[in-house]
Amino acid sequence: MFGTSVWLGLKRGIKRLSDFNMVLAFVILVCVLLASDTVFLLKMAINSIGHTLQNTVAMMFWTDPINDTGFIEDWTIFYWAWWLAYGPYIGIFVTRISKGRSLREVVLGMLGMGSMGVWLFYLIIGNHSLGLQLSGEVDVLGVMAESDGNQAIIAGLDALPGATLFIVAFIFLTSIFTATTYDSASYVLSASATQSLKPSEDPARWHRVFWACAIAILPIGLMYAGGLKTAQTVVLVVSLPLVFTFWLSGISLFKSLKEDHGEVLDPSAT
Repeated sequence: MFGTSVWLGLKRGIKRLSDFNMVLAFVILVCVLLASDTVFLLKMAINSIGHTLQNTVAMMFWTDPINDTGFIEDWTIFYWAWWLAYGPYIGIFVTRISKGRSLREVVLGMLGMGSMGVWLFYLIIGNHSLGLQLSGEVDVLGVMAESDGNQAIIAGLDALPGATLFIVAFIFLTSIFTATTYDSASYVLSASATQSLKPSEDPARWHRVFWACAIAILPIGLMYAGGLKTAQTVVLVVSLPLVFTFWLSGISLFKSLKEDHGEVLDPSAT
């Protein structure tokens, strides 16, 4: 799937696949909201917003000193490393597809729409699973203890009317999300590895497909070799040198913003 879309290019492949996935994600969330205990989900959504606003500062400084499970340290460091690893190529890709937009539009669009999507997912899918656990209909915690979070999501969807349709649609959705992520990465890698590429040109198709296959094999190999823990360790180690890249990118950004600006009008001339 992702090999085909990256072969077709930005407009005919990646853009169409991303647009379709956004619509599919919204449809699935609305259907889960209507098929589940809608009143409970809406109440929990409002309650969760208030709880987050009330406890944001405490959660920012929470280190779990009493139970000392290691959860907060391990996952916080992992996600720091995760976004460090994603940052460079995502930044280049967003710059490529945002031609003609202002810096304000790009920042607000990414922060606003990205946060909104995650927020809706947790409010609907997360609270649906919570409702199943509280009602005793599905032992979500037991499923997670015996297997993993993926099986818990499937168990939650299996409790909905028309469960098979929901599960198939959700698997299709996550597959497309993965494909668009690989598409973006392979496009940026092929563009960065192509000499004398003009801003309006796309990298060669064979080059894009080569990188798409390469980045697909790597995580599969890591998961097969050692599972999630190995993948987390590799992400942490590989992303560490990128800290210095981010510093250089930040310095270059501010220098560029000072040099690249529009026409400055003289107020005294009007």
